[in-house]
Amino acid sequence: MAAVTQKLAGKLAVITGGGSGIGRAVAKRFAADGASCVLVGRSSIKLRETVLALERPADHSICTGDVTKPELWDKLALHFRDMAILVNAAGISQNRLIIRLQPETIDAVIDTNLKGTILGCKAAATAMIKYKKGCIINVSSILGVQGGRGASAYAASKAGVLGLTRSLAAELGGANIRVNAIIPGFVSGTGMTPEIGDKVNSIPLRRMGTPEEIADAAAFLATNEYASNCMLNIDGGYSAV
Repeated sequence: MAAVTQKLAGKLAVITGGGSGIGRAVAKRFAADGASCVLVGRSSIKLRETVLALERPADHSICTGDVTKPELWDKLALHFRDMAILVNAAGISQNRLIIRLQPETIDAVIDTNLKGTILGCKAAATAMIKYKKGCIINVSSILGVQGGRGASAYAASKAGVLGLTRSLAAELGGANIRVNAIIPGFVSGTGMTPEIGDKVNSIPLRRMGTPEEIADAAAFLATNEYASNCMLNIDGGYSAV
């Protein structure tokens, strides 16, 4: 029986939000495909739990900190010297009408979802340019495309991630750095999507997605060498209705 090819063997992937949800699922998929992962997040307990759930736990490491702080990215600079892939999966949500939205909530959502992604892309690009190769995958949201009631700050932050991705695909392509985004629909088990009730019937596939299905998309973008400026909808057809 032929051995299974590990498409990410020998590659280093930095994954923000790696302690739970989509970030954890991406780490599991990348590790199964042979990558060594650096998991980034605020909870060292959750990050360590994820590492223990990965294939070859000794090949992976964690970095605890806040993606909105430049000093975190300075701390990660050593990893970027050999990094092949950055996945920006850290994020927080909000569910409040704009007239009840507090300034501190706006700051937290925009800072984590957009500023943190920009800082990560900046740090990765600075290192990747030296090696003339790299892959950045940003996690956006269907709400960044269509908007949603009670999701004004969140939708704005995720729309910004798409604009950032398009800009960097053009800006960094000459250095052989590919930049793409995943646009998940409603995904279960992430803590980011509230129970959607009857809204599930508006999804053509009549179900929510799973973090593992988003991770499959990340694996495709990480390995397809001609994929850049892809805005990959993984939403069960929701964006078509």
